Amino acid sequence: MNNVFAQIEWSLLTPETTIIAGIVLLLVMDLVFPSSLSRKWFGFIGLASVLGALVFVVNQLPLKPAEILFGTYRLDPMSLVFKLLFLTSTALIMLVAMDRKKADKTDRYIAEEYILMLSALLGAMFLASSVDVITLFIGLELLSISSYILVGMRKHERLATEAAWKYVIYGGVSSAFFLYGYSFLYGVSGTTNLFSLGQSLAEVVQSTQSDLFIIAGFCLMLVGFAFKISLAPFHMWAPDVYQGASSPVASFLAVVSKAAGILFLIRFLLIGMYPLLRSEIWGENVMWALAILAAVSMIVGNTVALRQRNVKRTLAYSGVAQAGYLFIIFPSLQSNLIFVSVGFYLVVYMFMTIGAFAIVHVVSKETGNDELTSFDGLVRRSPGLATAMALFLFSLAGIPLTAGFIGKVNLSLNTFASSHMWLLISTLLVTTVISYYYYFRIVQRMFVGKATSDQKISISIFPALTILVVVLGTIGLGIMPDILLSKLEAVKWGYGLIPLEGIQQLKN
Repeated sequence: MNNVFAQIEWSLLTPETTIIAGIVLLLVMDLVFPSSLSRKWFGFIGLASVLGALVFVVNQLPLKPAEILFGTYRLDPMSLVFKLLFLTSTALIMLVAMDRKKADKTDRYIAEEYILMLSALLGAMFLASSVDVITLFIGLELLSISSYILVGMRKHERLATEAAWKYVIYGGVSSAFFLYGYSFLYGVSGTTNLFSLGQSLAEVVQSTQSDLFIIAGFCLMLVGFAFKISLAPFHMWAPDVYQGASSPVASFLAVVSKAAGILFLIRFLLIGMYPLLRSEIWGENVMWALAILAAVSMIVGNTVALRQRNVKRTLAYSGVAQAGYLFIIFPSLQSNLIFVSVGFYLVVYMFMTIGAFAIVHVVSKETGNDELTSFDGLVRRSPGLATAMALFLFSLAGIPLTAGFIGKVNLSLNTFASSHMWLLISTLLVTTVISYYYYFRIVQRMFVGKATSDQKISISIFPALTILVVVLGTIGLGIMPDILLSKLEAVKWGYGLIPLEGIQQLKN
């Protein structure tokens, strides 16, 4: 056993071990230090571990693709790019989380909050490198269970407790769908490795009896993942959870959890399920099902958001629609543009969403709520916050010349390789126009509405730094998108979809 573990190249896990070290250090310090000592500075330790892991991931970018932990954990360009996204998002969110109210009732749980956020991040990183259902499920549940507790941290608030219970129940059901679905696929293939699954399905996919088990397993697993990324009609948990959670936690769920789910769906469909997608019998039907899911999510997210009076619920339904926009890539998985398009849109989405939730955090901290009325006359209380929020909302809406518009155009280009183009493009255009109403409603309240107070809104250095970074990122990618697009085009995405032996053959 010692020889087996000695052969594992543990240096490839330095980003993950850095996060684990941060978790352990916070746990020990929280136990050792007296309860009378303030723990607000613990956030610097959590932030340092995230930035340290970020440096290690950057150093791993030039490395050749590799597998460790008996072929279950994979290091390739695709996983590294997504880890960069997860780590950057978490660092920006942690800065916002370090801004606390005076005499906040959750102050005594500060250490636990940072520990849980780091453990959720660790789960997302495991998920990014997983090519085996076992390691995938470990990462998925680590991310999910940590998120459940994070949502319920404000247990003195009824909405937080209600949101946590709903999240636990829906999350448990989605995990059950996922596992039950894979039991069918395991019965057909006898493996949990995605590459072996794809090879096994290629041999049996033309058998009518086997096809029924494969379709059943695929549909059940798809439902489980749709819950995780809040894709309609499996989005019911998202509005209540976003409203009940703190703004930093809500932004973590909106960005990191969604991106992790999208990544594994890409791997699952293009590696494990690829024979089914290419099947003459079922391939077109599966593509139509994916296209309909994307269209339903865009329609439901944008139409139901029209009725919302709470900003975080509005952003939650906006997130449902954004999941639909991202999902339009799946009916056209043969296109080579999907990786660049998804990578670009997720980075833009990270900037827009984290920025919007950071401003909601600052405003709600001053006003005591996150209703639409709290944004009335914001431009007179804080011109900078109002202008930044308008920028994020315009970009989320996809107004021309914004980063969000360029991201949607890139996603739409993938549909031209699909026979479902008319459904996806028409739905995207119509629902985008519908979304203008609820995005502009917030802008109208900020710039035209009458302020309930003349007192200026103060903002601490931590959320201000996050807002500054994401504003610069949103403006920069709107003006010069080629800066990021050229980097993403240079990434060898295909290495994440073929076995190591295949990569070596390509190089030879």
